[in-house]
Amino acid sequence: MGEEMLRLGGVAVIAVSIALVLKNQRPELALQVSVVTGIVLLAAAIAIAGEVKQRAEEFMRNYSVDGAGIAAVVKITGIAYAAQFSADICRDAGESAVDSRIELAGRLMMLLAALPMVFSAAETAILTYVSPEVNIKGNITVKARQLARPEPDKLLPQVKNIIAVSSGKGGVGKSTVAANLAVALALQGYKVGLLDADIFGPSQPKMFNLEEARPYMEEVEGRELIKPAENYGVKMLSIGFFVNKNDAVLWRGAMASNALKQLIGDANWGELDYFLIDLPPGTSDIHLTMVQTLAITGAVVVSTPQEVALADARKGISMFTGDKVNVPVLGLIENMAWFTPAELPENKYYIFGKEGCKRLAEELNVPLLGQIPIVQSICEGGDQGKPG
Repeated sequence: MGEEMLRLGGVAVIAVSIALVLKNQRPELALQVSVVTGIVLLAAAIAIAGEVKQRAEEFMRNYSVDGAGIAAVVKITGIAYAAQFSADICRDAGESAVDSRIELAGRLMMLLAALPMVFSAAETAILTYVSPEVNIKGNITVKARQLARPEPDKLLPQVKNIIAVSSGKGGVGKSTVAANLAVALALQGYKVGLLDADIFGPSQPKMFNLEEARPYMEEVEGRELIKPAENYGVKMLSIGFFVNKNDAVLWRGAMASNALKQLIGDANWGELDYFLIDLPPGTSDIHLTMVQTLAITGAVVVSTPQEVALADARKGISMFTGDKVNVPVLGLIENMAWFTPAELPENKYYIFGKEGCKRLAEELNVPLLGQIPIVQSICEGGDQGKPG
């Protein structure tokens, strides 16, 4: 065995020397020398592997050793060598992109080859340290304790209407409108739920005086579901319940979208007449996630009469009515429409412009649902957690 290894080493050294000499003058010939040498070495390695296998089998027969583990080791070694050999050839040929993929495929094949060893070790450990009478041979399987989340088209089957409350720009009072709309519907006897989907600026916990609330899990039909917090007759969930209220939420879009999917599909919303979604301002992948996850009945767009806000409201309406989203716009709400001082009840001061949303609604042919003036009690109610 030692003499064979010396011969193989000598062949490899000679071949490498020839390839280095030819590399600058005849690179294609140098590649051929490398390939032929590799094939010769591979053939020699296979022959040696055959001898190793024979000796291993003899060892296992003599000492009654389970051969599955040794066979797996030999197989993994062969895969590793073949993958490395193929990758080296591609690397020598200048195909670095191909060689990296061959190495990846080799690692995956080695992992698959090692899995039987893992299962065998698990079975041996259970039989040794638990009881030899445990019937686990071939019975090790993975079972999920939690039932799967329903498909998107089957989410919230007990909810009659899903309303998205949106705005093109932040600071126009979208969350205030959503909170007061939810409470108003609840006061009329409807069953209402509110999802605070404004991941990066959740404000509904404060508006509903639920900043200290911590929703818990409850088992419903074999699934562990989040029980929404509730106040003023409105069921409510927000990412604000699960993060420190003083910390910024620095999440990438995919993580934020997955969190919202959990708040929708893994929560016990129960039977609702209206399910309101307080969307983030602007247009983003979170909006796409919502319309792809839920069958939204319609959207309400909130804006101030200011031209800067109207420009973004126009984009928001365009998003909902576009082919990719295709959600009906139920109407436009003009917030902060005017200010009337208590001492001058007949006067209206149009601080942010006059009837801007009314003009936009007429232009885009969408209903103007209402004009909300600047009222101090509305602001104080939101700050004190007393909407409505």
